[in-house]
Amino acid sequence: MCMRLSSRSALAHELQSGLADASPETNMLQPPQRRVGRGAMLLEVRLSARILETSELDLGACAMALPDLISRLRQSMRSFQRDLLLVLASAVPASSLLVVAAPSPRRAAVPLRRAAPLVASALPTTAALAVACTVPTCLGFWKTEYGVSYAYGAAMAAAGLMHVGASSSPLATAHALCLVAYGVRLNVFLLFRELFITRFREFREKVEARAVAKGSRLVRAPFVISCSLLYFCMAAPLRLTASFAPKAGSASAAGLAALVALQAIGWFVAALGDLTKSWVKAERGEDHLVTSGIFGLLRHPNYTGEALLWSANGAAGALVLVGAPLPLLAKVGWLAATLVGVLGILFVLMSATGNLEAKQAEKHVGADDYARWLATSWKGPALTPKPKTPPVEEPAEEEEGASGGVESS
Repeated sequence: MCMRLSSRSALAHELQSGLADASPETNMLQPPQRRVGRGAMLLEVRLSARILETSELDLGACAMALPDLISRLRQSMRSFQRDLLLVLASAVPASSLLVVAAPSPRRAAVPLRRAAPLVASALPTTAALAVACTVPTCLGFWKTEYGVSYAYGAAMAAAGLMHVGASSSPLATAHALCLVAYGVRLNVFLLFRELFITRFREFREKVEARAVAKGSRLVRAPFVISCSLLYFCMAAPLRLTASFAPKAGSASAAGLAALVALQAIGWFVAALGDLTKSWVKAERGEDHLVTSGIFGLLRHPNYTGEALLWSANGAAGALVLVGAPLPLLAKVGWLAATLVGVLGILFVLMSATGNLEAKQAEKHVGADDYARWLATSWKGPALTPKPKTPPVEEPAEEEEGASGGVESS
């Protein structure tokens, strides 16, 4: 028995000597193809050595040797796998090797599913934004006035809605919600006027009659296209804030937050103006001059509120564009679109304000309450209207403005 043990110990010692000759340091000096074969042999040598060393059937010794054996086996397997990949790299293209070494789709899908709630939805394309601003404007082929009323509100709501959640920035989401709130509020107000106020329906029909007299509805195509282009340019700043929102805590983020807050204030001022005028005129008659509430400070709060909203909207786009990682030509294009949107809507709003201001002065000139109102209120940004030589077939106290139709004195 002792002789058998001695012979086994000698054999184990011999195997260990061979193992030392086949150490990883020595093995790395061999070519990869040879190292693969030596790696397989290395596993057998180490395993045989451990079995021979523990062949006295001493279970305690076997248990103590087992962790070291497992560690050596793992090290050998790693070396064997590395050598096998080196052999494959010398025999197959790199692209095929990447496929072999890539993790399985099932294992890779697990972290993606875990990270999904933190990733924002994909940004809409520029083409999708253009479609969202064009499709509602086609209402102008049905009723001309709808092209600057319901289409206006629907285009802004659609542009905002498609950007809600498209960015991980809360400021970009707040910006998008401002446009959604504006479009929804405007269309609800327009629908209320059309359903419950007769003179607004009459005004719309007069506008439509003049449009029909000009010929086919296809003649309205330039009008519809120009409106959709304006709406797209008005939504361009939102596209920029959703794509390139500044990092939280930066000066740009603070500036963007202030501009989004100004948009919300402008929305509130315009909504309050429409609500106040509708309420007072329902109580005191359509010819009553509204000078109470917010009208005590702003003579045309709906136009002034919109001017604030869209000015802040354009400024937000310009602010984000400064730090956007875009080529110079792309920056110039988006800046041009932003300026067209801001200047275009401001021109419409200021023209409407100037026209309404002139009609109110013509109707209420000489009245003491009107003079006091002029002295204590601000008309807002306005353009002086050109004198109209031919008579215009429209109600003497109404004006079509950017808020989607008729504004009365």
